[in-house]
Amino acid sequence: MRRPKVRRLGQHFLVERAGVELFLKGISMLGPVRDYDAAEVGPGKGALTQAISGLFKRLVAIEIDLDLAARLAGLLSPNAGLVVADGVSMLSVMPVQVVVSNTPFNITSRLVIAMAKNNSIVGGVIGAQAEVARRMAAKPGSDDYGRLSVISQAYFDVSLIGIIPSGWFRPRPKVSAAVVVLKRKRAWDVGGEVLEGLLRCAFERRNRVARRALVECLGTEDLPIDVGGRRVRDLTVDEYLRLAEWAGEKGLSI
Repeated sequence: MRRPKVRRLGQHFLVERAGVELFLKGISMLGPVRDYDAAEVGPGKGALTQAISGLFKRLVAIEIDLDLAARLAGLLSPNAGLVVADGVSMLSVMPVQVVVSNTPFNITSRLVIAMAKNNSIVGGVIGAQAEVARRMAAKPGSDDYGRLSVISQAYFDVSLIGIIPSGWFRPRPKVSAAVVVLKRKRAWDVGGEVLEGLLRCAFERRNRVARRALVECLGTEDLPIDVGGRRVRDLTVDEYLRLAEWAGEKGLSI
């Protein structure tokens, strides 16, 4: 079996202590976490792992790269364990309360959605490409507002707490990162699956008049909200949640 290469996995290792401090600040914003179990997705060389393990009851580091996992194993504290696996896939079944990840840039969206779907997770601190972090916190009507914005803000309070310059990573990425704190505000239920389908359909038409796009996506002109002349990207998170709830009640397929 061929071992995955670090560059192909999109990993950039945090080497500046100031970046680690931003993650520690984010964890403190989640409130008391000493009795929580946590997962770290993509621990890499362990810069965060060593700094955060003592904050939690237990920490599971999930690393997909076999070589990195072998190096990391000798650095773990007594309350930390190591799993060699795809961290995003693992999150769907792990009974942890907190997720910490200096996320490989190419998996951020998948990671946030996996977190939203696991109701045992009460919060997380994520290092994401700055552009993606802005999308997570974007407001309706802005160029950055899209599917990830709605999913992130529907299920979490989203706070951007600091920028990590590209020079703080090795290898150095072409762009900076940002640290994002996510705090659970709503449980995932069957309505979440409807919301996912609705957002996928609607934001394929993001610049179109919302009413026309929604009629195409939902297959009916009888909408539960007044969208006026606004466009798809102008509707609020609460409006998308209401549309998804209504579509689920009506049994509409999207």
